[in-house]
Amino acid sequence: MVSRHQTATSDARTTGRSAADAADEAIRLAAGDPRLARAAAAEALRLARAEHDRAAASTAERAFGLAAGEDHDLAAAATHHRRAIRIGERAGLAGHAARARVNLAEVLALRADWTRALREIERAEPALDGDDLTVLQAQRAYLFHMQGRLREALEGYQRVMPAFRRANDTYREATTLNNRGLIHYHLG
Repeated sequence: MVSRHQTATSDARTTGRSAADAADEAIRLAAGDPRLARAAAAEALRLARAEHDRAAASTAERAFGLAAGEDHDLAAAATHHRRAIRIGERAGLAGHAARARVNLAEVLALRADWTRALREIERAEPALDGDDLTVLQAQRAYLFHMQGRLREALEGYQRVMPAFRRANDTYREATTLNNRGLIHYHLG
């Protein structure tokens, strides 16, 4: 009789990657190719179940949520991010749950649910540091921006800009510069 662990090990050898690797790939693909991201997330979730890897399962659900968001399916995006949060919390993976909360906050913001979006940001903040904390701070600035709290948004954007430059995160740097420019325009 073959054990689940042996099956998971065999699955990883067959695909040449672990659940964590597949989940990370799905996250990377989400912004550029939601279809491929969904396929990678499905594979990651399958491997995560076989390997009993709750961290990879949470990341795969986040990838599903990001892909759904790219396809403008906000209901599905919210559902997947909430699943990622639940998986992370039940497994004691505060960082995983927090990253999913930041993604959920973005979905809530797109629905103009500012109060709940800011609540998710506040709940996520204690569990994050480094680049993840910078992303959270940029998300908070964006929420302020969308609420018309322009001075607070501008301060937030100015705070995150150096970190995005140091990380050579040109996508987030460009987005922040654009948002900052819009605020300057609106402030005259």
